[in-house]
Amino acid sequence: MAENMDDVVWKSLPPVPKGVKPLDHQVAGHVFGRPNGQKQNQLGFLQNDEGQILKPIQGPIKGKREAEFYSRLFDSELAISELIELRTFVPKYFGQWVTEEHPGCTYLILENITHTLKIPCIMDIKIGPITYDKYADENKISSEKKKSPFLEKLGFQILGIKVFSTKIKDYIKLDRYFLRALDETAVLEKGLKVFFNLHEPFGFYLVKTFLEKLSDVQNWFYRQKKLYFIASSLLFVYDATVFELLNPESSSDMVMQAIRSNSNLKMIDFTHVFDFETEDGRDENYITGLNSLVKFMELVQKS
Repeated sequence: MAENMDDVVWKSLPPVPKGVKPLDHQVAGHVFGRPNGQKQNQLGFLQNDEGQILKPIQGPIKGKREAEFYSRLFDSELAISELIELRTFVPKYFGQWVTEEHPGCTYLILENITHTLKIPCIMDIKIGPITYDKYADENKISSEKKKSPFLEKLGFQILGIKVFSTKIKDYIKLDRYFLRALDETAVLEKGLKVFFNLHEPFGFYLVKTFLEKLSDVQNWFYRQKKLYFIASSLLFVYDATVFELLNPESSSDMVMQAIRSNSNLKMIDFTHVFDFETEDGRDENYITGLNSLVKFMELVQKS
C-alpha cells in the first residue's frame, strides 16, 4: 500500500487526475484542494462517472484501520451474520485506487449514494457523546470536548448540511462551526427542521421515512456484539425533486413509497472502529447518541 494522505505535502494545488473530479455536494470531511491547518493544498474526496467516491486513506493508524474495516466487511468469505447485515447500512466498497498524479496516496473506492439524485440534500451527523478512542491522550480528549459544547447533552453533533430549500429555490449550506454551537433548542429549529423542509406538506413523511431507517440501524446495534464505533457518522440523503412528484391527492402510501425510493441513510467514517474484547459487548456510546437523535427526530416530526 502507498503512504497515506497525511504524509503527502503539496506546495501548490494538487492536480486532478484524469477521469475524476472533486466530490460534488460535500458537507464534511477533507475537501480536495482546501487549506487544512498547516496544509495549504490538501488531498480530499474525488468522484468518478461510475457512481463511486474516492476517499484518501488518512493517517498511518486510523487510515489503515478504516481500510481494514471495509476490506473485512466486504470479504466474500465473511461468515459473521452481524457483519454481513451491517453491509446494508454501509456504502458499498469496491477496493482501492492509486494514481500517478498523487504519488504516495491510496484511495478507498466507495459507493456514491448521491450519484443518481438530481437535487441531492445531505446531512452528516456524528453519533455518540464520546468522540475520542482509547488511544487518545489528554490533549486529544480536551480538544474533542471543546469542539461541541452541547455534545454531552445532545449525544450527537451535526457536522454539515446542504439542503435545497423549496421555499427560496436555492441551496442552504450550514457548516460544522455553526452547527456545533447549537444547543438543544437551536439544533431543532436551525438544524434538523431546516434539513427536512418542514414547510413542505410532505416534510412530515420525509422525517417518518428516516425514522424508519434509523430504527433499522438501532435494531442492529441492540443485537450486535462484535464492534464499537467512535466518531462515526450517519449520512442522510434525499432528492428534493421528490416534492415535485407529489400532490395533495397522493395517498400516504404513495407518498411514503416515493420518498423511500428517493432517500438513503448510510453509516460512514470508520477510522475509529474496534472489536470488542469480550463476547457480550454493547456499544453504549453509539446507542446513546442514536437514541437521542431519534428522540429529536420525533420532536421534529411532531412540530
